[in-house]
Amino acid sequence: MRSLASPLLATTLSLTLALGALAAPPPSSAAPSPVASSSASGDAPAPPEGAASAASAAAAAAPAPSTPPPPAAAAPSATATPTASAPPTRSASPETARIHVGLKRAGARLERRSLIDLEEGWVVACSVPCDRDVFVADSELRVTAPGMTPSNPFRVEPGSGTARLRVSPGSAELRHWGIVSLAVGAPVALGGFGLYGGGRMAHEPTLELGGLIVLGLGAAAILTALPLLGMGGTSVYDGKGGSIARARRTPIWPTF
Repeated sequence: MRSLASPLLATTLSLTLALGALAAPPPSSAAPSPVASSSASGDAPAPPEGAASAASAAAAAAPAPSTPPPPAAAAPSATATPTASAPPTRSASPETARIHVGLKRAGARLERRSLIDLEEGWVVACSVPCDRDVFVADSELRVTAPGMTPSNPFRVEPGSGTARLRVSPGSAELRHWGIVSLAVGAPVALGGFGLYGGGRMAHEPTLELGGLIVLGLGAAAILTALPLLGMGGTSVYDGKGGSIARARRTPIWPTF
């Protein structure tokens, strides 16, 4: 009995295992391991040498990426201040002349007066030393300054080049006292001469003597006035030293 049960048990176990094997799902394929992938990639064939050379040549022949050009320099502004001032240009006007006045005196100026429109009077043409174009057609000029006797009017013809003028200033105060001395001395001298003449005709020595004294005083006043008028006169000279304008050295008698 024990001998029959052993083969039967073995057969039943075999059938159970066979049925379990048939009912189990098929095994899934295993994922490739990293080692296998590395081995597979290492076993891949290398590209031929000619293909590598061709790729290198194509890369060398390819144009390099263009770099942006540097910013262009800004053009200088038309209103920018120049570093060095250009020399003054001559005016093309046929009615002007460039004038330089040599005078070192504060407030000195060159004045102009039209010979056509006399009612306009004297106007300032430029400040000394001037060095500019001045309208001179049909005009006369003079040089004035505070405390200086104005020069006599003079003319400068229009044209190219530069009219260089040198001014010898005279003191207006000295000229004033010279005029006063001359204005007093002249009539006194005439009066003394008259007294002397009358005393001679009347044969009166006292009158003659008084006339001589008065005549002497008048003559002394006139002699004093002459140098004062000379130092008070203003003269203007051209570039060659020739006088072109002298201030009046004699008094201007008032008119009524």
